[in-house]
Amino acid sequence: GQLTAGVAHELNNPLTVLIGVTEMLDEKVPESLREHVGLLKDAVEAARHVVRGLLTFGRKMPLERRRVDLGDLLDRVLALTSSELRITDIVIEKEVESGLPAVWADGNQLQQVLTNLIANAKQAMAEVDGQRRLRISMRRAGANRVRILIADTGPGIPPAIIASVFDPFMTTKPEGTGLGLSISYGIIREHGGQLSVESPPGRGATFAIELPIETPAADAARA
Repeated sequence: GQLTAGVAHELNNPLTVLIGVTEMLDEKVPESLREHVGLLKDAVEAARHVVRGLLTFGRKMPLERRRVDLGDLLDRVLALTSSELRITDIVIEKEVESGLPAVWADGNQLQQVLTNLIANAKQAMAEVDGQRRLRISMRRAGANRVRILIADTGPGIPPAIIASVFDPFMTTKPEGTGLGLSISYGIIREHGGQLSVESPPGRGATFAIELPIETPAADAARA
């Protein structure tokens, strides 16, 4: 992890220079060369996207735990993503169990996980012509855990790769880095939870997050 972050950091510096140079070229080159400069800018931005993913993957960010209301967290995530989902004709269904207990967690990192899973669902459903529906539910899973389900009506995950979807750099998207699910998996594990996926053939994919219901005292005792 530290080696990955170190290499990514060293790559980030020359990429920053390249971005500045391409922006300068875009202002000064003749019109006949603008298309070529545009391709160069796109390539540099793609490289920077990969480097940012590597930096996030390589750094084990400390958890800043606090009391997190999962219903409120979901509302914030949907406020950021719902307009883009509706543009692509995705119907959002959400169900939050009444009286669902709060979790002692890093809200920003959980938001990152939910946002990533919703973005993946959106991209998957872009490949289908029929009904596009995103179902998100949050409810208790026994006395000491909560379960979050995120289900889409996309084409699903091929059986040949479903066992490795959380592996670093595993992706079926040409523009993807293959780090989003791996980072999300690590975040949930750091919270003492589990992230899993089921994808029956032709029936979309359902990602399940299970998190423990903990208290500040329990977290301190484990540290």
